[in-house]
Amino acid sequence: AVLAALADTGASASPNLTPLAEVQLGDASAGLALDQVKRKAYATNYTSGTLSIVDVDTQTGEAVDVGANPRRLAFNANLQRAYIVNDTTPGTVTVFDATAKQVLATIPVGKRPRSISADFQYGEVYVANQDSNTMTVIDTATNTVKATVDVGSSPFMGDVNSRLGRVYVISALDRTVHVVDQATKAVLATVTTDRGPNAAAVDESTGKGYV
Repeated sequence: AVLAALADTGASASPNLTPLAEVQLGDASAGLALDQVKRKAYATNYTSGTLSIVDVDTQTGEAVDVGANPRRLAFNANLQRAYIVNDTTPGTVTVFDATAKQVLATIPVGKRPRSISADFQYGEVYVANQDSNTMTVIDTATNTVKATVDVGSSPFMGDVNSRLGRVYVISALDRTVHVVDQATKAVLATVTTDRGPNAAAVDESTGKGYV
């Protein structure tokens, strides 16, 4: 796979994106996270089993091993840690130290984890386990499993409302969104949607979610 860096050379109302550089990644890149402070990009390579670390200023990259089938990731810029789901059975989350460039921990989760969300201020990471129909909650202070919550069929992580303390988990098969209480880990509501929901976003200022 290739990561392309783009530059906008046009007016804001009519952007004209032109390539600045292309950086070679591993095979079947699946997830991307940016660290705007350290000016790094992190890309998971599913088939290669690696994480590509790209310097956005020099447009150079290197790859490190992070376990089999890495897919989505969440990056904590304050702690310089990446949380990477390994889409395997049983599944794991790999915790990667971006400063030392080494794996800190491998956390067992459910079967085939494929998506991840985080509330780093609250100190938690949320992982949807597709074949277990569960959400795993990880404590970022200890890198251990804090709770496992039953949700819908083949779940996918939606969004987190830190203001209200709510976590949203999508099930495209069930056409539902599970609303999970961040403090108690209880399912507060199951909301029916239209066909094939696959993403969610929250507006914390209004308390509304969009699926």
